[in-house]
Amino acid sequence: MDPQHASNTLVHLRKLGMAQPVPESCNTSGFYSHFYESFIKVDHIQRGRISCTVPVKPAISNDYGTLHGGAVGSLVELLSIGCARTVVAEDRELFLGEINISYLSGVPTNVADVFTKTISQFTGAISIPGCQSWIA
Repeated sequence: MDPQHASNTLVHLRKLGMAQPVPESCNTSGFYSHFYESFIKVDHIQRGRISCTVPVKPAISNDYGTLHGGAVGSLVELLSIGCARTVVAEDRELFLGEINISYLSGVPTNVADVFTKTISQFTGAISIPGCQSWIA
């Protein structure tokens, strides 16, 4: 690897604040779930469907001032599990086999985004629901 390229990458990461150690409070089980849950406002819940509003705050935004792609993935995963739990009992184990996310455009910081999760298919014997997500 070109040493100058590596140096430029490290400078960029330092500018983003990644040179600091991760605080111990962030290094606990369930931290990310609780972190992302703090941004979700549930608007409607019924069997097989959840609708939520997520205000895009700086903590989940990228350098371009839009909702970070990793945050989108984490929110979709959390809502998929929540949606699946509306049809699958707590004592049953869940497995999210595949999440496919397509980006049409970024959601700007300080704008509320609406996430809707709907069960599109359900195989009761295997307990693996298929979910679709719409982000308005």
